[in-house]
Amino acid sequence: MLVGYSAAELLGASCASANAPAEVTVPDGCRGQPGLVVHRFRPAPGEVADEGGIALTTAVRTAYDLGRRPDRAEAVVAIDALARGRFPLDALLELAAGHRGDRGLVALRDAVALADSRSGSPMESRIRVAIHRYGLPPPQLQFPVGPFLLDLAYPEIRLAIEYDGRDHRTAKRAVRDLRREAYLARLDWNVLRLDAATVFAPHAVAIRVQRELVARGASATPLQARW
Repeated sequence: MLVGYSAAELLGASCASANAPAEVTVPDGCRGQPGLVVHRFRPAPGEVADEGGIALTTAVRTAYDLGRRPDRAEAVVAIDALARGRFPLDALLELAAGHRGDRGLVALRDAVALADSRSGSPMESRIRVAIHRYGLPPPQLQFPVGPFLLDLAYPEIRLAIEYDGRDHRTAKRAVRDLRREAYLARLDWNVLRLDAATVFAPHAVAIRVQRELVARGASATPLQARW
């Protein structure tokens, strides 16, 4: 049975790093091998789904498993991706109540407190978590400006923050982005674009965001990681 990041991938909630190993659960034995992580737990019947004849954990059970892992940022990323359009975040806490004694329940509660299923992508989630981690003011998600939705926004100072991924480099997307930025510029909005190298360095994200906030009148408090 597929679990963890492998289940998330099949559920259409891709949120793992490119080199993440495949994950299965085989309660009765079987050793792991390079590129494969073997777990030993047995999901309850209601925690099992079927996708094209392949058994895997449900979205909420997959989020429960990934949300208990020690990397809080990546736990939030996984919960955001799996919850989007599938289940309310409270469902994770309800599931946890039926699994008292499992490892990582404190980590799960911390991750759920930071999760937000409105996040549009894993990279947006990583930006948002980095902002929280370094104590910067929380941005609004999916903020509407005319016909557009801004990934992350500080509307009071008209600052938008967006991930500049590979999909933005296609000709069609580039034209759309130019029209969008021209519209925002006419309304005096500024857009801070962050590339992958920056997003995967939380402190670098915090520095860039703080710099923009200070430029627009926010106080320059020292950046300090909360966890």
